[in-house]
Amino acid sequence: MNDDTPFLRNHWSMILSNTLRAVLVLAFILIINYASNSGTEKEGSAVLIYSAILAAGCVLVVAYSIIIWRKTKYYFMDDEIVVLRTTIFRSETRIQYERLASVNVQRDLVCRLLNTTKLSFNLNSSVNVARAEAYIVLKKDEAETLRNTLYDRMFKASHGSAVIPADVVINDVPDDETEGQHPRVNPLQEAEPLVDVSTFDIFLHSVFGMPTTLAVFGILMGVYSVLSFVYGGNTSLLAILIFVLEFIIPAIGTFMRYYGYRIVRVGDTVSISSGLISTRTDSFKLSKVNFVRIREPLMCRLMGRCILEAEVVGNANEKGMPLLCPLKDKKIALDLFATLLPEFGCDSEFETQSKTALAGIGMWMAIAFAFVALMAFGIKIEMPADLLIILNVSVVVLALGIIGWGVSAYRNRKFAMNDSIVLVVTGSFDKVYNYILIDKIQFANVRTTPLQRRRGDGRCSIHMLSAAGATMVRSGVFRADVLEKVSAETLARIRDGRYDFRKYQ
Repeated sequence: MNDDTPFLRNHWSMILSNTLRAVLVLAFILIINYASNSGTEKEGSAVLIYSAILAAGCVLVVAYSIIIWRKTKYYFMDDEIVVLRTTIFRSETRIQYERLASVNVQRDLVCRLLNTTKLSFNLNSSVNVARAEAYIVLKKDEAETLRNTLYDRMFKASHGSAVIPADVVINDVPDDETEGQHPRVNPLQEAEPLVDVSTFDIFLHSVFGMPTTLAVFGILMGVYSVLSFVYGGNTSLLAILIFVLEFIIPAIGTFMRYYGYRIVRVGDTVSISSGLISTRTDSFKLSKVNFVRIREPLMCRLMGRCILEAEVVGNANEKGMPLLCPLKDKKIALDLFATLLPEFGCDSEFETQSKTALAGIGMWMAIAFAFVALMAFGIKIEMPADLLIILNVSVVVLALGIIGWGVSAYRNRKFAMNDSIVLVVTGSFDKVYNYILIDKIQFANVRTTPLQRRRGDGRCSIHMLSAAGATMVRSGVFRADVLEKVSAETLARIRDGRYDFRKYQ
């Protein structure tokens, strides 16, 4: 690589995107400060000061973005990507094609207006956590051409002269453009979706897919604000704020994020695209999956539906686990699970929780009952007599909810294990099946309380690398000798050679 080596730069829309984000943050801060001075003698001068600060901030952001844009160069060599930045400090990032797991596509509002695309280069490593190792912004057609070329080089680096798998979708191009090369791979345009997801499915997912406790708490705050207005003549702003923050905004955000959801498989790579205003396409290799999670919030179970997710090491997605299937009929989700990741199946018989678990569950139920009683007593003093019926009904409902939580927490938590998979069922109202690949476990430990130790029971914590850097799944209370098999089997697979890190490259 020298001064004559061809290189690419980011499209200038990157400067606009960075400036808009900075302006929004600055404007929000200044509006809050201005509101605190509203109606005072300082109001007039505050407008001029804050306007000057906002203008100066915009100039600094634009200048900084232009410098970064000019001083960042991308070299796409035969065997690696080199990202060179020469500002005050010189940095050089090298990404080998054989280590490149995916090239993800992101298009925010600015990109869509200016017909550009942001490509993020992802190694699926534990280092990048929620950020890709590098990214570049190009015109949409240029980005698509570059992405196809990179996928071609990835296959060449990974397989050498090996034949590309038959189920990989490829684009035919003229022979004179591909002489002596593998055909370029297009993982999205020609593949058929694995699941038919409608807009109504996404709506149900956004409303009923959130944790039950979060949804119920938000809805209760909304009901409380309405009742306060109807019977008291005033509205609780705090209750409305909680309702909006805990229910409305998460539901709208989820809908906008997963609108137009589409999942396809190309060889050993899964690509997921979605988005209403800002679109995103995430890709990851199936060999990078740590564990599969089937979530069944209470309302989902009542509707016979569930949510299928996968935990992937360093998927460079700051919004959480890749969603393999939004809220759909349980049979459809399980069929997709069996099709994509059959090696994660576990048909072993479940271990049920030990009765020792009732001690811990009973303790938390007692704490919850005491909290409800104290809250009810405090509210009763200030509440008008004609509204006491509402308080009494609320206390009864909460008491039944606590009892239901205790019963569910004891009955739902289960444990199973075979030679390669640990299945841990957690939750109470919301039931979660965690299918964990033993080869991806970093470590597992079993802890016991004095009472559990006397009965030979314990709880197991299983730790893995994940998209968030690390994740942990904690089981219910089971026999300690059964839980200790997790660590024993992990070590045994390493000693006898059944664990092979090359399978997960």
